This record gives sequence, C-alpha cells and structure tokens, in this order.
Amino acid sequence: MRASFGEADWPFDPAGRFALAGPGDVRRAETWLLRGLIKRMLGSGVHLYDPSRPVARRVRQLLRERDALAANPKPTYGFYTTGDADVFKRVASRLLRTPVRDAEHVEI
Repeated sequence: MRASFGEADWPFDPAGRFALAGPGDVRRAETWLLRGLIKRMLGSGVHLYDPSRPVARRVRQLLRERDALAANPKPTYGFYTTGDADVFKRVASRLLRTPVRDAEHVEI
C-alpha cells in the first residue's frame, strides 16, 4: 500500500499495519487512504487541499465572537442505523472506545 499511497505520517505496528489507538486514528487512516486514491486518479500535477481544519477554526472563531459557542462539558450523542442496532452498538463501541448503549434502527 505504501507504494500506491505514499508514506503515512504515523508509525505502523511491527506487522506493517496501522496502529489505531483511538477514533482520531481511524479518521487519519481514512484520510490517508482517500488522499492516495484521489491523487492516483488525478495524477501528480494536482494538489489536494482539505479545507476542513481551517473551516472548523473559522466557525469556532465566529461562534466565540458571537458568544454562541456552547459550553457543553459532557455532550450527549444519538445514533441511528439502517442496519441491526445491536451490531452497530458493538462495532461503534469498539471504534469509539467508549460504550455505545443507545442506537435506534430506522427505515429509510
């Protein structure tokens, strides 16, 4: 994979796999893989720009300026799935490394 997608910016485990220690690492692995796929499709002459971090910083700044940034020390989450809710809870608990006790099945 390194040959196709370039070097990742974090260490691999001894077997050469991503060492995922938390939810943030999953996002980094996905971003690395997607960037590699997109770059391979578009060629080396195309520069990819990910605006998510600057946009998030600007939104936070604007919310602070308008005194609209919530002080929520313990947020609550709601999970919905079109699949099996019990399977979702097990998988989400492992990925998020926190118990997911509530998930509701929805039909679309």
